[in-house]
Amino acid sequence: MCYMDIDAAGNYSFTSAPEDQAPAKTMEETTALPPPPPFVPEPYVHLSDEALAKRILLVEDNTVNQRLIVKILQCHGHTTVDVAANGKEGVDMVTADPSAYSLILMDVSMPIMSGFEATSLIRDMGLDVPIIALAAHVMKADQESFLQRGFDGYLSKPVRKMVVHKLLLEWLESEAQMESESQPNFSHEEGLPRHNKL
Repeated sequence: MCYMDIDAAGNYSFTSAPEDQAPAKTMEETTALPPPPPFVPEPYVHLSDEALAKRILLVEDNTVNQRLIVKILQCHGHTTVDVAANGKEGVDMVTADPSAYSLILMDVSMPIMSGFEATSLIRDMGLDVPIIALAAHVMKADQESFLQRGFDGYLSKPVRKMVVHKLLLEWLESEAQMESESQPNFSHEEGLPRHNKL
């Protein structure tokens, strides 16, 4: 800014001074984001005694995977698990007692007989027991192929504990509940208290 002064003799003088400026902002004002909501895990649902009593057949050739999957099933309270080392053994066990198993976990890639061939033979018996494919690196096309070849679902390897739990709830708990609902409840008709396990 420029200033002009005139003295008594009529002489002019000029002075200058910088203009007042607003303080520069070093960074833009930002609006703070709200903190993310706290993580709340889903409540664990225990399987009923009826569901835990149902037998599972695990068809898997890898002994490490056998021990891992059996251990996971045991962690969820399931102890009635039979193990077959290949597809042929699995088919033989089902043939010996067609109504024994309520769920079959079937590895798709095994020596002697693959899981695909074993599943086809089990379906040829007219059995609609749920058969779940065990496979690594499952892609969308694989999922569709499993359903087309007689499987009811799949588990990706490495198998995770909570995924197995959801599988047991979906297939065994729902079956146990349907069986319970289909049976007449005489105690209710007689005025006695009912005790339904869910």
